[in-house]
Amino acid sequence: FGNSVSGIPDLTGDGRGDVVISAPEENPGVSPQGAGRAYVFNGSTGEYVRTLVSPNEQENGRFGAGFGQAVGGVEDINGDGRGEVIVSGWAETPGRAYIFDGMTGGLLKALSSLNGPTAGASFGDPAVAGVSDANGDGKGDVIVGSSGEHPGESPVNSGRAFVFFSPLP
Repeated sequence: FGNSVSGIPDLTGDGRGDVVISAPEENPGVSPQGAGRAYVFNGSTGEYVRTLVSPNEQENGRFGAGFGQAVGGVEDINGDGRGEVIVSGWAETPGRAYIFDGMTGGLLKALSSLNGPTAGASFGDPAVAGVSDANGDGKGDVIVGSSGEHPGESPVNSGRAFVFFSPLP
């Protein structure tokens, strides 16, 4: 618990920012070993809001490993007036970063490397982040690190960062 911590835009509607904290090795309840979790807390009161889990806990035998390695928030991208939560699932095959609805906790979008699955790419590791409207369309944008990617003639594990402009239609 506490591997990654991030302030996030207001999800609770009180006008103040909130907090997401990761627990990437957690395996509570019926979840597979090391499935991971991310927890959202009210930034004003510290009260627990919700738990986020990987939508792919059993994919390809990896059991969602690495979910919560990195967490972040992004300004409203689905038009409901609330911020969203970003959680990486870097050890899934292929690695992913998930965008969850800030109001409901439901999955909005799963992002993966623009280069397709690459062994050892670690998409979503070491960081995910939301940025203000970088392309001028009025919606937040998302940046995802991929520390193990080595495209083209780049040295092995030279890494990359991907920017997803307004990742929802």
